[in-house]
Amino acid sequence: MENLDWNDMYRRLAAAREGLAREFQPGAAESERRLRERALALARKPTEPEDAADLLSLLEFTLGGLTYALEGHWIREVAADILITPVPCTPSFLTGIFYLRGVVVPVVDFPALMGLTSTATLEAAHIVILAQGERCLGLMADTIVGMAPVRRDKLDPIPATVQKGRQFFQGVIDTGTIVLDGGTFFDDQENGFAQAGLG
Repeated sequence: MENLDWNDMYRRLAAAREGLAREFQPGAAESERRLRERALALARKPTEPEDAADLLSLLEFTLGGLTYALEGHWIREVAADILITPVPCTPSFLTGIFYLRGVVVPVVDFPALMGLTSTATLEAAHIVILAQGERCLGLMADTIVGMAPVRRDKLDPIPATVQKGRQFFQGVIDTGTIVLDGGTFFDDQENGFAQAGLG
């Protein structure tokens, strides 16, 4: 076997390394271009954080095959597996009441309020509890989807074909979720809320 000239081998490896270094070393023009791009990127105005006033924090829930949402500031809490006590001589949309830590909470069946087919039973999987000051009321829900931030400009008006109970709707988002106006559940007088003790 031929003896290797190790010194020559080292010289060749060193030359190859220098060649590779030169290959990846940018020239003057390329260095200037890269520095200019970096300077422009650093000088660019940072993206403004989204204004909290432009966002709606919505709790989404399903009922009767539709998805509804309410702004989080109306929500006191969500109760699960609640047994509702019916109350005689109350409007048809008032399913009944239940007690929450000593507070009487009336439960509204929203489809019945809108004149739709009611899916109410006296045992609710979930009740979304709204609060205004000391007053509370519950909306029945099949499932709780969760909280979701939505930009206000993504909220479209309710279609003109919807006539009954328009005051309860804040709008609809492109996913088909119907956004309810929590305040109207306490303020409405036309649909019997006053007689039910909610007005």
